[in-house]
Amino acid sequence: MRLMLRLRALGALGVAVCVVAEYSLIGHASSSWSLVGGHMSEARKLPDAVVLNDGRVLAIGGVRLGAVSTAVDVYDPGRNSWAAPAASLLTARYFFTATVLQDGRVLVTGGLTVVTVDDVPTAKLLASTEIYDPTQDRWTAGPDLPFPTFAPRAVTLADGRVFVVGGFTSDGYTSSTAFYDPATAAWTAGPRCQSRASCLMRRRLPTDESS
Repeated sequence: MRLMLRLRALGALGVAVCVVAEYSLIGHASSSWSLVGGHMSEARKLPDAVVLNDGRVLAIGGVRLGAVSTAVDVYDPGRNSWAAPAASLLTARYFFTATVLQDGRVLVTGGLTVVTVDDVPTAKLLASTEIYDPTQDRWTAGPDLPFPTFAPRAVTLADGRVFVVGGFTSDGYTSSTAFYDPATAAWTAGPRCQSRASCLMRRRLPTDESS
């Protein structure tokens, strides 16, 4: 019962009415802000964002008015403007993690989506992954994580693998970790975190000089 109540509460967050500004701001080294040209394709909160190898920024998924979003917006820093949206996610999701692979593709991992259970919006944990190819503007389904999780952390290692750490499952915080190898397109289980604090890692390790 407690689990269902927690999932329904998260599901309600996924379809909550949210008021957000139509405009975007960008910070500068001079500690000032300026408006970004254009608009995102839809107003939303809780997207994840990554910087592509060509400098563009993807704003992926999140929660829009009344639903979870599949939208993927593209910010062009050369024009300081939002460009045409990229291809949409295969699965609407939020509280996931997005990681740029060494070959320039983007790996989206886990998160939550919202399904209807007994006429009540309920959050569903995801183990699924998706991979975006910016050269083709196309998402393809990737292999499932060894465990479903939302709000994990992830980092691309110097050898090209992606290390996914922690997050939350239906039982609460998890110390599980996993490695994704783009060369084999497969996941392997990693060592468990020794403490919750050790799982709250940065997106890029200080010794990682892969980019």
